[in-house]
Amino acid sequence: NGVESFELPSALEIKKYLGPTQPRISLKEIVNEDPLALQKIFKKEFGSSLQKYDRFKDSPKYLHHLSDLLRLSNESHKAKEYMLKAKDIQPSKLIIQDYGDLLIELGDHDQSEKIFGSTALSSSTYANLRLAFFSLKRQDTSSASGFIDKAIELDPSDYRANMFAGSMRLWQKQWEEAIRFFRVATQKKRSSPLLVNLAYAYLRLNQHEKAERAAREAVNINPLNLNAVIFYADLFFLNKKRNEAKILSSLKFLEYISQFEQKEPSIRERLARA
Repeated sequence: NGVESFELPSALEIKKYLGPTQPRISLKEIVNEDPLALQKIFKKEFGSSLQKYDRFKDSPKYLHHLSDLLRLSNESHKAKEYMLKAKDIQPSKLIIQDYGDLLIELGDHDQSEKIFGSTALSSSTYANLRLAFFSLKRQDTSSASGFIDKAIELDPSDYRANMFAGSMRLWQKQWEEAIRFFRVATQKKRSSPLLVNLAYAYLRLNQHEKAERAAREAVNINPLNLNAVIFYADLFFLNKKRNEAKILSSLKFLEYISQFEQKEPSIRERLARA
């Protein structure tokens, strides 16, 4: 987006994380506090782009871009104005979907559900997954399953659809079906959350070697995925056929993530256990 440099954190911001007391730190807290002032960067980019408004005000792509910059600046309430203008000029599937997501950010779930349920998005895999999300919020698992099945029908290889379908099968304790969907998803993307879910499904079928391989890959892909590291450690420690070498291997991942998540009790408990 034309961003050429980051703003360094101020001395006061740095002081919050350094000092003689050496407080426990959490990587998530540091990221959430945005020490690099990313929102300011997007606001600055929005200001620069807005200067071209008179020239491009009839361009849906330009208006959509302005809306995106405001959303990244944490000003979703202002983004709605430009998103609506873009939608009025060119109600494309992408713009309508983004408008639906914007409404979720604004807390208007009812209107968002109407947008995703519109005929304009009836053939959208993403829209059907959003409708599944709304159904689950109402604990309507039957409707959610229907929307997920529709999404799979529209795009059998879609990563998100297969991930969602597999997660639903986990919840329903349909382990073999969950594995089938997760394995399809891995053909598109081998993410850490996906592989943890796959490992869990294998474990429930007592396929320990496959569970171990999937869990190991999950922590290798993202050693800061707390769920993956905890699952990987428990997988070996709770196994009746304890393998000390594998326990030590999982301990390395616990020690690594503990440097960044010193406030997480589940990590400290497992380190103490080991």
